[in-house]
Amino acid sequence: MISTGSDVGVAHDCDADRMVCVSEDGAVLRPDEGFALIVDGVLREKRGGLVVTNVATSLLVEDVAEKYEAKVVRVAVGEANVVKEMVRLKATVGGEGSSGGVILPAVHYVRDGPLACAKLVEILAKTKAGVSDLLREYPTYYLERVKLSYPKALRHKIMDELSSRYSDENVDLTDGIKLCGDREWVLIRPSRTEPAMRVWAEARSRQRAKQLCENMVREVKSIISELNS
Repeated sequence: MISTGSDVGVAHDCDADRMVCVSEDGAVLRPDEGFALIVDGVLREKRGGLVVTNVATSLLVEDVAEKYEAKVVRVAVGEANVVKEMVRLKATVGGEGSSGGVILPAVHYVRDGPLACAKLVEILAKTKAGVSDLLREYPTYYLERVKLSYPKALRHKIMDELSSRYSDENVDLTDGIKLCGDREWVLIRPSRTEPAMRVWAEARSRQRAKQLCENMVREVKSIISELNS
């Protein structure tokens, strides 16, 4: 990027339905940040629109939506869940920032990496700004993720115990258990394909995100130990 003087770099996964960006100064963006840039560009043209994304996507999308007086609706993880709600609500834009998938309903209702890339280039051309300039308008968030194995037979008991412990907190049960704080959150979500749980935590500092994640992992391990005793 730096040696060629390029404005933006883009990488896709093997089937090109997702996108990761590199800024003009060579920084690799989190998938959430690339998604937020697309949402920003779409809402610039359609202020007051509606964004659909999953529960594991960064709070950055709320910051973008607030700027353009738009609304964010969150659904369970999975492209099909996002698309279903986008169609039902006639959403302006959607996707899964947690995986770098962008869905632009003006074209079609699927994640499309090359389309997202084209939209990003259009946004940069129209704003005459760099990727880092656009991101600088918003707060920086830090994400920690951990994969935790557990005995498959204990899945429901673990989740029930966590639900009971946090029943008085600000909890989102859309997909797993998400504890929502002030500009931070921690999500624990059992895998649908293997005996493992994924823990995500996001906060305004790397240290706080790591702390939230470690605390939840420690608590789940404690519950597993109690259930096995």
